[in-house]
Amino acid sequence: MQPKRTLLTCVQALAALALSTALDAQTLNTLYTFGNGLGGWPVGSVVVDSDGGIYGTTARGGGSGFGVAYELVPPASQGDAWTQKVLHSFGAQDGEPSAGLLMGPSGVLYGRHLLR
Repeated sequence: MQPKRTLLTCVQALAALALSTALDAQTLNTLYTFGNGLGGWPVGSVVVDSDGGIYGTTARGGGSGFGVAYELVPPASQGDAWTQKVLHSFGAQDGEPSAGLLMGPSGVLYGRHLLR
């Protein structure tokens, strides 16, 4: 009976180690804080390109307050700040974003907007 108990204890210890390692590995980092007039209230999912750029939409902000399509540009050096680049500022003529973006095979971004 001793070998079975030792094996069970080893398996429990490995499971606890794996769980604690997985929990320790999950760290939350803020890449960018919205709300500075360049966009607020992120909408829907985001897409990431091969260079690490993050693309998405916001429901507020931009020139007319209808939201923006944006790119978050990764920093040149780790630990530096990410920057936001506004790709399109929505207005009354084209409505506001109502979902996130999709990236086509050639890198073209597609989105959905709502006219009111």
